[in-house]
Amino acid sequence: MLSTGESLRSSRAYGWQTLVTASAVIDVVLVSVVAAVQREREGAAIAVVLAVGLGAWWLGRRRVGGIVLALAFADVAFFMLPAAMSGVAHSDPLRGTAVTVVLSAASLVGLTGLAARLAGVGAAAARVLASGAVVVVVLVLAIGGTSIVGTGHGTTAGGTVVQLSARDTSFSTRELVAPAGRVTVRFTNHDLFWHTFTIRGSGVDLKVPVGGTRQATIQGRPGTYRFVCRIPGHEGAGMKGVLIVQ
Repeated sequence: MLSTGESLRSSRAYGWQTLVTASAVIDVVLVSVVAAVQREREGAAIAVVLAVGLGAWWLGRRRVGGIVLALAFADVAFFMLPAAMSGVAHSDPLRGTAVTVVLSAASLVGLTGLAARLAGVGAAAARVLASGAVVVVVLVLAIGGTSIVGTGHGTTAGGTVVQLSARDTSFSTRELVAPAGRVTVRFTNHDLFWHTFTIRGSGVDLKVPVGGTRQATIQGRPGTYRFVCRIPGHEGAGMKGVLIVQ
């Protein structure tokens, strides 16, 4: 028989430990599958970090595992929640939007579990906090999904349409060519994390989540326009090119 104190400690541990473990497993599995299917190194790196944190957690290294998982959860939630909002707002394909919604919810629940651990709350309170995190995701999607600023709402295509995509932190081409006049760039993101199509100084700044397609139309005068992905580190990784208007 467990003493009252031991029962309380077990109840507390079960609450937040279960939340953190379940969230980490969901994130590791889903990120790994998507990264493998889409052949994305950045997603694979995040999956490795999550796996390391989960491994340390399972081996009883709660402090190390908790720190690694907290950083990974925060990173995933930071990118996935806005991506889910954008996907809902633009009626993106269900597969990509579902991935971002699940990862957002799991990561926020994981962070909630770690917060419950620090606060020393019991299992019931931990589950209430986790439910609250899921409700936050739902409310953000419902309220904010239709009013995102700067996510690249599609414009009516006209003139010349050029296609560009991103996979494995690379643009499909580094050179787009179009005749002078109305030029529409249609950009699709096949990676797990955000990419942008940005022509600095022109007002063109498409922000595209996983599975999404956005487009922008410009009145192109003859010249060379340099475009980049402005997500930190992506331009340095080679995500840049030129749009040549002849």
